[in-house]
Amino acid sequence: MDDNTPGQDGLLDTLAHYPGIGAEEVFADADREPLPVLPPLPARPSSPHVLDVHQTTGVDPQGLELLLADAAARAHRMLTSAWQHQEATTGDLWQDSVRLATAHRDEEVFARLCKGTGRLPMELNCAVRAWEFGGEAGLDVLERMWLPAKKVLNEALAALRAEWVGPGPLYLRPWGNRITVDGLDVQIRLGMNGEWYPYAREHGAWWPCGLTEQLPYMALQSALASRQDIS
Repeated sequence: MDDNTPGQDGLLDTLAHYPGIGAEEVFADADREPLPVLPPLPARPSSPHVLDVHQTTGVDPQGLELLLADAAARAHRMLTSAWQHQEATTGDLWQDSVRLATAHRDEEVFARLCKGTGRLPMELNCAVRAWEFGGEAGLDVLERMWLPAKKVLNEALAALRAEWVGPGPLYLRPWGNRITVDGLDVQIRLGMNGEWYPYAREHGAWWPCGLTEQLPYMALQSALASRQDIS
């Protein structure tokens, strides 16, 4: 940079004198040609083609092809969401790994994701099931406990007891956003979205076992039905 070139502060001062023209003013010009019509949204993302470059670069072509295919699918979903004026989320490493494991049912991919995230196979399997039933919100319910308003929890407990038609009494044990039914190995969890998620005890741990429900009693029925399938 020579002596006649303004520094960063000087450049900002210079630009402040030239605020530019607003987009509304530009496109309000009657003599300006309208923007071209957007092309139609592709029905599906294209399939990538990866050359076998392992010998020269050390890059695993199969792993790269998986990542490219997933990136194309995510870009297609984000573009679709943008056209529908919906918010597209990016997620973190663990969420991306669970989503990949859900979309690509392959033992090699699964093993790579376990290794890359440092999670046990059972953890990833449980997370995949949560994603299948509830997406990103379902994964959040699986891994995070929170404290709902006392009124909401009390109303749920009252509704469960009032609608229970089982052979014996219903022993409910609330804990955070979770309500466990003692003696039946089932549990329901309240999500931040206000929906209830059914859970059942399998292999010594709580596993998601059904789709979300608006009413706590319906979620409980779903959890109980899953216990019958297990047995």
